[in-house]
Amino acid sequence: MDSEEIKKETSESIQLPTYKIMVDNVPVKEKPENAGIIINRLNAIKEVTIPQLFKYLSLGYTVRPGILNGTTENDFKQQEFIFIDVDNDIKKDTITTLDETLSIFKKYNLNPIGYYYSFSYTKEYPRYRIVFRIEKPITESIKIKLLLSFITNLIPNADTSCNTVVKIFYGTNKSYEILDENAVITLEQVENFIATTITTTSKDNGKKDSFNKDLNQLIKDFDFYSYLCNETKVLRKGSNYIAFDVCPICGHNDCLRYYQKSNSFYCFGSSGNVGGSIIEYLMATKKMDKKEAINYFKYEILKLPQEKNLFDEYIKKIKQENREIIEEQIKGLHLGIKLPEDIDWLGYKENSEGRVITLVLCPRLAKFIKDNLNYFFVNTETDEKVPKFFYKNGVYRMVTDKSVKKIIKSFIPLDNVTVKIVNEVFDLLCMDSKYIDIDKLNTNEDMVNFKNGILHLSTNKMEPHNPKYASTIQYDINYVENPAPPKNRYFDNYLKDLTNGDEGQQQLLWEITGAIISNVDGSKFKSSLILCGPGNTGKSQYPILLEQIVGKDNYTSAELKNMNKSFNKINLLNKRLASFSDVTTLRLENLDAFKKITGGDSLNDSWKFKDSLNFKFKGIMVMTMNEFIKFGGDSGDHVWERFIPIETTNIIPPEKRDKNLVKHMLEEKEYIISKALKMFKRVVDNGYNYTIPDSVLKTREKYRIDHESVKKFIKECTEIVIREPDPADPTTGQFYSIYQNWVKANNLYDEGHSKFREIMLKETKKEKPKKTYGGNTYYIGIIPIDEVRVTFGEEKGVFKKQM
Repeated sequence: MDSEEIKKETSESIQLPTYKIMVDNVPVKEKPENAGIIINRLNAIKEVTIPQLFKYLSLGYTVRPGILNGTTENDFKQQEFIFIDVDNDIKKDTITTLDETLSIFKKYNLNPIGYYYSFSYTKEYPRYRIVFRIEKPITESIKIKLLLSFITNLIPNADTSCNTVVKIFYGTNKSYEILDENAVITLEQVENFIATTITTTSKDNGKKDSFNKDLNQLIKDFDFYSYLCNETKVLRKGSNYIAFDVCPICGHNDCLRYYQKSNSFYCFGSSGNVGGSIIEYLMATKKMDKKEAINYFKYEILKLPQEKNLFDEYIKKIKQENREIIEEQIKGLHLGIKLPEDIDWLGYKENSEGRVITLVLCPRLAKFIKDNLNYFFVNTETDEKVPKFFYKNGVYRMVTDKSVKKIIKSFIPLDNVTVKIVNEVFDLLCMDSKYIDIDKLNTNEDMVNFKNGILHLSTNKMEPHNPKYASTIQYDINYVENPAPPKNRYFDNYLKDLTNGDEGQQQLLWEITGAIISNVDGSKFKSSLILCGPGNTGKSQYPILLEQIVGKDNYTSAELKNMNKSFNKINLLNKRLASFSDVTTLRLENLDAFKKITGGDSLNDSWKFKDSLNFKFKGIMVMTMNEFIKFGGDSGDHVWERFIPIETTNIIPPEKRDKNLVKHMLEEKEYIISKALKMFKRVVDNGYNYTIPDSVLKTREKYRIDHESVKKFIKECTEIVIREPDPADPTTGQFYSIYQNWVKANNLYDEGHSKFREIMLKETKKEKPKKTYGGNTYYIGIIPIDEVRVTFGEEKGVFKKQM
């Protein structure tokens, strides 16, 4: 489609206004490599409507908004359009989208007639041109430059090389959009905006500091107009600006403006393009930095006396303000820290703008924290993402990395905090900090950490908290040495009901309570308390009470079967109580986890996204269950000795059940703690041996017999015969099937075929079963009693029918 067809297509019954622009006679389909050919032939001046203009552009015609009678600026005649080229480039750090550009223009009330995407547009690097129409043709090139300079400075990534009347603009093979055919901009609109909004030297930093406030007032009161009149001649006066002849900044004519309302200037020359107050003017004309310009203004132009103490006094004031800010910020941390007289991690200097800025010296802040705060990091395999403990209110508490950074942030004035600074100090602490092995925590077994101080068990004396004790366990309770006996004796009566009046068991529970509250390594006892019995005996109230006494940070409540899974064992770290409640009908393949936990063996685990740790559980395990657990694997004496079972058979009648029992017992916690620790002192004096009554030993033996189902089966379900096996006797496989049926009916643990065979041979004192010529094998000298043979053999289909 040629230019004549464009005219014909866009002619309508209603005549649209036309505007002058130079249009090439040859369209191009992509950005040409040689622009000189187009420049030399671009001499056609066309009068176009807005739709015609965009049609030309969309077909690839090159245009020049400036009407020239030649090819140079001296040939300029007039201009009615402004093209703003936004050239997002791969070399630039930021991208300015079309929507962002249009939003900026809307903010400044600059309304374009439309836009189009250039040849080199991509989604990753959007390149486009915005088109404005000037209300009236402008015949002075300097005024066009003024408009171009102002508008391009508003848009990041706008091409300032286009700020000339000779610039040509290629068309496009992409899309375009006409936004408003009637939109216009005016030179007066731009002049008015500059006059009212141009920025001056110093901005208020939010602190209302007098140092910069005085400077701003001096700038505001300065007779800038008279100063400019001494520099160059006035050319003309507008309604809100004064234009000067030769510009001392760029050397061009009619490009320097003074705005009385803001006492500021602006140079619109292509080599100037700068504005501001007297300070910016001095920087532009005398090639000074800001600090030099401010000093020149104050001491050379205004002839102010140079008061050396003024800056020093201001620094002193800023230091005091920063101290007050930091003191307020660290107040809520409860770290027991006092700021030094000289906060040496803060530095001060005057920048190039003459402003005082505060500097944060990261290595010095890291050193102050290391030297003055009580904390340590735990050694791990890689020393990355390690547990961190800070001393607060008498105990070392584990904190997250985020909490450590919050502490760091508190030592920095809020206006100077940056993520980079906080992270740098954090990294310095991690590189050169106080590391400790996990087994060094809570090692003083003579002490118990309470809210009101440290109790020493050996002397029953208190001392103030001291960070020298690497204690991570503190009870949120004030220790009372000799509390008054409780009036209602809820806990005493509870123990009496729980044990059905067994005084030996009550004493044992007092001792175990003391062991849990103490700081003694629980692995010395190599045991776990088990409360076993039917529901409504109150057995679950004991661990609940202990959990409340030691506090949520000092106990863990979990399922025993999960202790072999990742991220579970770690919950045992630095805990005084491992509470496994209602372990009902639990069947475990083995007791490996149980033995490690109670025996002080090394455990390896980690929190999610943290380094793994090797540690041991130093607390006490308590389990409650309706029936004793069933387990496989090793079940020798050394395993059963780890169980301290108390059988709870005293079912509390509904009318005597206290729904607030734990709450009532907690009212007596001072009494419970004091008495329990005194009872536990006897355990320590007795070589760390509990006083285990005969009733507990008998219960353990009963559970063992019930658990060792093969021996129980042999004892209750078989008889010894002095003869060779008979074909009617059960084979070894049939014998095991009878045992399996019996175990299942009695809800006992199946110890497996290998264990069954081993114990049967041991019981009959034989090395191996007897094998007949028919291929069957039999246990020698032992058969099931008739009732068992019938009930768990014949009726269950173990034997053939003819038998």
